[in-house]
Amino acid sequence: MKYSIIKFESQFNKVLLLSASIILCLGTLDFLINSLIQKLGNELNVLFYFLSGIVLLGVPGIIIFKKPDSKFSKYLLLFTIAIELFLFSYFSRASNSRSYTLIYLLLAFASVYLDTKVIIYTTVLGFILSLAQNYINPNLIPTENALSNYAMVYFAYFAIAGLLFYTNKISHNFLFQIIKDDEVTIQTTNQLKTILNTIAKNIDILLSIKQKIALNSDDLSKNSKDVAVAVEEISSTMEQLTSSTISIANNTKITMDEMNETADLSAKGMNFMEESARSFQVLVDSTSQIMYAINQIFEITEQTTLLALNATIEAARAGEAGKGFSVVAKEIQKLAEKSTIVAKNIEQILTSSNQSILETFEKSQKTYEIFTSMNNRVNKVATLFTQINQATEEESRSTQDVIKSLDEITSNIEKTVQISEEIAQYSKALTNITDEFSEIEKEFRTKIN
Repeated sequence: MKYSIIKFESQFNKVLLLSASIILCLGTLDFLINSLIQKLGNELNVLFYFLSGIVLLGVPGIIIFKKPDSKFSKYLLLFTIAIELFLFSYFSRASNSRSYTLIYLLLAFASVYLDTKVIIYTTVLGFILSLAQNYINPNLIPTENALSNYAMVYFAYFAIAGLLFYTNKISHNFLFQIIKDDEVTIQTTNQLKTILNTIAKNIDILLSIKQKIALNSDDLSKNSKDVAVAVEEISSTMEQLTSSTISIANNTKITMDEMNETADLSAKGMNFMEESARSFQVLVDSTSQIMYAINQIFEITEQTTLLALNATIEAARAGEAGKGFSVVAKEIQKLAEKSTIVAKNIEQILTSSNQSILETFEKSQKTYEIFTSMNNRVNKVATLFTQINQATEEESRSTQDVIKSLDEITSNIEKTVQISEEIAQYSKALTNITDEFSEIEKEFRTKIN
């Protein structure tokens, strides 16, 4: 606000300086015309008045243009104008009306500043100027009733000065309020412009976020659909794996039953060998064939043990159990069939050599030991298959859990796709809102400008 008042006074200083220069020129012209008409011969006084006026006005003029913000320039300018008016009154020997008109002209110049201090300063300056005029030219006021004339003149002078003081005070307050309101308006306008710039930046940010949301939602929807397809494929594969696991478990159970039957047959064979141990002495040849068959059984049981071990390892692998375990199960089945054939051969041999068992007692004892060992190994194989069956069942349960988890994942992916579609809708709504904000911001900025 202070800056606005100083700027306002700086403009008045320039206007007043121009007015004083015009008055100087007009006064010089009037002075010169009167001198020529009346043939006074005081052209030198005219020249002195003009040159002194230029010098007097030059000093405040330099200050006004060099330091326009100086608060003393107005006082110096009014003082210079007062000296110029005094010189004009002195050299022109002006009448009393013109002389006092010059004093009121000085007050008129001071009133343009709307500053009570300037009015007081100019009033005192004009009073001193009038006293100086009366001292130099006592005839300005008639000597008759001089006191009343002086009182009337100065009463009118101070009354006008007081009126100017009062009106300047009111005008100054009014101008002060106007400038204050203008500054508030300018400040508010600047704040509104700042807010509008912030809104514009936020709109740009929202648009950028909206574009990123749209791109991310599209990518999310696409990736979710791809993941859903992959999950469906995995789920289908897991269902196939479950079916294969169940089939393997069934085959393993069948094999276990067969192995149990084989164990029962082995136990019956042992009982039979105990009863017919004494008749094995005459069956040396048959016994050799039996030994050969038993060796084959040993080989088969060893291979069965290895295959069962492999089956256990394959069952522990969740990803490849379907294929590897199927191959192992088939091999186990083939070995079981071979064991059945060998067992039948042994049965035929034992049937044909039944009459000679008593004679081959010692050899039958060895055969009994072999059957005992075979029975133990068969029991071990049965135990391994039991463990395989338990592992297969556990794998089946784990596969079912995986399928349930995949179903939950599929459900979550569907929800994700739905959410991404909702995000796309919100993005469109955000676009509409930002467009409306942009239109409002443009209209508001246009009104402010």
